[in-house]
Amino acid sequence: MTKLNSFMQEIIENANNVPHFSQHGKSFQEKIFQGLVTDTQWAAQMVEVMRPNFFDIEYLQFLSEKYFAYYNKYKCFPTLGLLVNVIKDELADGADDILKSQIIEFLLRVKSN
Repeated sequence: MTKLNSFMQEIIENANNVPHFSQHGKSFQEKIFQGLVTDTQWAAQMVEVMRPNFFDIEYLQFLSEKYFAYYNKYKCFPTLGLLVNVIKDELADGADDILKSQIIEFLLRVKSN
């Protein structure tokens, strides 16, 4: 009976924790997002479970929010070029300059890879 109780306690503790990628570092998180953008079949499988708050890096949260919002609205994923235009429009209205530069830098790296 104690094994069952400890198992149930572990399930309850894990249910209260929000999953996140922070323990894996920045490079891993960037690769996850890059994988979503470059492999739309995988992104389609992940759309139901992936949440922007899984990322602890602000620009990845922002990008994943816009990426999945586009999918939810149009039922297809934006290309990288289209995502850039969506982001550009979103950040045009006096957005955070640091966030804007981080997004630009990251998207340039994604494009070059």
